[in-house]
Amino acid sequence: MKTYAVLYAEDLPIYGATNIRAADDNAAIELAIKIHERGEVILDDIAWKSSTCARIVAIETDDGETIVENMPLDEYRIFRCTDADDRIAAVAVDLLEVLKEAVAAIRDVIAAAENDDPYSLEELSKLLVPIKDRANVTIRKCSGESVNEEGL
Repeated sequence: MKTYAVLYAEDLPIYGATNIRAADDNAAIELAIKIHERGEVILDDIAWKSSTCARIVAIETDDGETIVENMPLDEYRIFRCTDADDRIAAVAVDLLEVLKEAVAAIRDVIAAAENDDPYSLEELSKLLVPIKDRANVTIRKCSGESVNEEGL
């Protein structure tokens, strides 16, 4: 029987609190951010029962061969998320649906052309314009532009 070394990891939230004095709400927010940026926050309250990102970092044989690395053990992941990434994630379902509609429409047009039953310009317009409009709204949302219920 072989011997293996298994390295596990989990990430734990660590909390810290302080009291600040500021002229107004905006000044309080700015000061709280500055205190953190300067490294003046004492983080000393570990939430031991709130771990996330459980994973096997690596399993190595007794010969030093790594047989697995970074194997998730729960549904959480840590990744860098910019504001742009966050906007895209918020409309990911819409992006997928618009893409599915566009692919289905393209398939319909190709099938019609292959069967010598081409769409008229009016039929193409009825088929494609709503998809184009939804795609444009979704792209605008991903870009951070404001969009009302009508997509304007």
